[in-house]
Amino acid sequence: DPEVGDVLEVVTAFPPAQGIIRTVRFVDFKALSSVNGLVIKPRRDGLKITLGANDVVLSSKDGLIVSSLAQSRSEDVKDIPARRRGYIDLTDLQGMDPILLSRRRSELMDKAANSKGRDRENARLQLSYLLLANRLGNEALGVLNVMISENRVDDLSADILMAKAAASVVAHRPREALDLLNSSTLSEEADAVMWRAMARVQVQDFKGARSDVLSAETIVKGYPEWVRNKFFMSGLRAAVETGDMELAVRLTDKVDFAGLDKDQASEFNLLEARIDEMDGRYDEAISEERR
Repeated sequence: DPEVGDVLEVVTAFPPAQGIIRTVRFVDFKALSSVNGLVIKPRRDGLKITLGANDVVLSSKDGLIVSSLAQSRSEDVKDIPARRRGYIDLTDLQGMDPILLSRRRSELMDKAANSKGRDRENARLQLSYLLLANRLGNEALGVLNVMISENRVDDLSADILMAKAAASVVAHRPREALDLLNSSTLSEEADAVMWRAMARVQVQDFKGARSDVLSAETIVKGYPEWVRNKFFMSGLRAAVETGDMELAVRLTDKVDFAGLDKDQASEFNLLEARIDEMDGRYDEAISEERR
């Protein structure tokens, strides 16, 4: 392309005209929109284009990367929750009354104390999930730290680390959470991105939190109401602080106000006031701030 300076590979085709309606981007090459034939812009050295009788084959010596990690994560987001790596099923464990919670907690503690090997570690992990589901973050961390120190079942390591990261967010220990969520073990999991959005707001990294909220917004429906509200409130704060009016308005509609605690309700009213202010509705903003 003499105007831009790009080197393009062009494959012509016989009539009738057959081209690509819109530009398609891959990691190693870009297929540009065309009226007839193919126009390929390589994004790596060594891209080879081979013409067949009825097809065109793109290849390289080391193979091609079709999708990026972010794209792979977006596919992961579409999975049902139980099939997603990193998902913690808290729904059936949350909202227990104190007596039932105490009873279930004692049962799992007894099972862990009287079991060995995998059975003991599974009981401990379920105990940590029970505590996390009922927002007892520090108590869940106590159980998980014991598991990590003993490290008896290697294939549970990722599950333990994810649970510890989530518990750290709930216990308002964002630095510890971020160390785990940014690790090579967890960083590319869709659910890790969700928890990381909340941790980033806790350390006032609003730009990073906004990015994570946009990536993980569709997966929160698989979590209990209190997790969804915590995520949406974090996203709302990040949107307001970064001036993203569209995201702020969208997340305002997703927050279940009836499920907020007193502090969250106050914060929500304040954020709504800031949205009104961003939109130039100063009278409404003052009214919200006085609520």
